Amino acid sequence: DNAGGSDDVFNGTVWDDQANPLGAVPFVNNNGTVNDQTYAVGVLASPLAPEESLSAFVGENPNGVWTLRISDDAAGDTGNLASWSLAATAFAVAPISSAAQAFNQTTVLPLADNALSSSILPVAGVSGAVCKVELRANIAHTFTGDMDITLTSPSGKIATVSTDNGGGNDNVFSPTVFSTTANPAGQVPYVNNAGLVTDQLYANLTAASPLVSEESLGLFAGEPANGNWTLSVSDDAAGDTGTLTSWGLDVTPCACGATANISPQAPPGMLNLTGSPLSTTATQRLVFTNAAGAGVGAVSCTVGAGAIGLSISPAAPINIAAGASGSFTVTGSAAPGGQFSGTVTCTRTGASDMVYQVSGGISAVTSIPTLSHFGMLCLGLGMLLAGAFASRRWS
Repeated sequence: DNAGGSDDVFNGTVWDDQANPLGAVPFVNNNGTVNDQTYAVGVLASPLAPEESLSAFVGENPNGVWTLRISDDAAGDTGNLASWSLAATAFAVAPISSAAQAFNQTTVLPLADNALSSSILPVAGVSGAVCKVELRANIAHTFTGDMDITLTSPSGKIATVSTDNGGGNDNVFSPTVFSTTANPAGQVPYVNNAGLVTDQLYANLTAASPLVSEESLGLFAGEPANGNWTLSVSDDAAGDTGTLTSWGLDVTPCACGATANISPQAPPGMLNLTGSPLSTTATQRLVFTNAAGAGVGAVSCTVGAGAIGLSISPAAPINIAAGASGSFTVTGSAAPGGQFSGTVTCTRTGASDMVYQVSGGISAVTSIPTLSHFGMLCLGLGMLLAGAFASRRWS
């Protein structure tokens, strides 16, 4: 329900967690965030940070069907979805995450009425860049909707945590965990979307937690964690006050994963298989080895379209750890004297595909010679003569 009665303001909008990295409080409007943008009729607003973090999809497999849903919740006006697209940045190797490290600021800070208050939290000893950060805030206030809250990283990037949410309810952020993954199943249509700071149904003196912040904390992904982080609270209306009792960060660092280095025992090219007529099949193993110290990699092999009499096992991809090997078995099948042929393509992590041209066949059955009638007569005569000589010897 953003943009009010302004027409066509999302007709070409790019939605990006990184759209508004410098929205510092105090502010009246915070252009670049969908909730606080100043809209004008017929004027495109772009780029915008979405109401819920797109960083919630980090770590997901991007392959498959994505769905964009639009719920029109009021009668009288209509529109159309002309087109949409996604730009996904993926890693060939998943980053290696370390355990989350907790940092706490326990100095109590009274919040000045109708003014800006800030608290600094030093972070040190984190190895690697930020993969994920969660904010733990314990903020008591007798009119929560008076507060605009932001988190600033050591590099100066600013994420809007909340602006004027919570209405006249007391202490709804006392305490609250703000996380990009707090609301993974909020599907439209809805009246309220519990778990989202902008759509939570608040109750007086009841802490709402966890919540997705108004602007994505994924804004800080890839940033250095070490340095001074700042939590700022701007009270923008007179008459009610509060206290920042404590706050903290849970920082999950990560580093780029090692790349797989998988090589085949048999280089791509021709594979000639010959089988015995007694089995009607011929086989050959394709062996792959991952170098020591490399990252885990996957190999999959498939038989090409139009192949005759070829199969491969296993059918599923195999994962190969550093310093280990894995194999597939190519099988050619035919009747005695028959042929098989086709291609086998093997795909490996971090390297080009390998194509094997397979050909061969099963040897024809060789006929076994039989004895003629004359041969049988000679054999019988020989046996009779041998018997006669034996009789004379023992008489």
